[in-house]
Amino acid sequence: MSLSAQATNIRRPLCVKKANCLPERETQMSFVHHTQVGHFDPKSLTSPVTRPIDPGHVARLLEEFPEEVAAHVTLRDGYAHCNWAIGGSIWDAVRVFAYRLAREAGCLAVENRHLVTYPPQAARGEGRALGAA
Repeated sequence: MSLSAQATNIRRPLCVKKANCLPERETQMSFVHHTQVGHFDPKSLTSPVTRPIDPGHVARLLEEFPEEVAAHVTLRDGYAHCNWAIGGSIWDAVRVFAYRLAREAGCLAVENRHLVTYPPQAARGEGRALGAA
């Protein structure tokens, strides 16, 4: 059977009750994304941070953002955990907050605890220790 024939034979679940049959746009899963900001070792992102991020700095920076941003930022084990998703004005603000915090604190921004995205030299995989220029 060809791929196109297989694709047309895919069974879709039936709605048992009309209340369970939502329009497609309402049944799509949301894409939640996490940016961790902290003093991580770029060679071992699953290890604890090398030193904790300053909670006072996090609090001061949050004051410059809309109040709703703080609901998406938590401090965990010495780093800031920022939840955001693609689309929406508050999500954009959370992401901007995360990257600004990384820049100001001189630390890494890590996407979903496995991909360094800031600073650029660490994101390129150079593994340079921050502050050791």
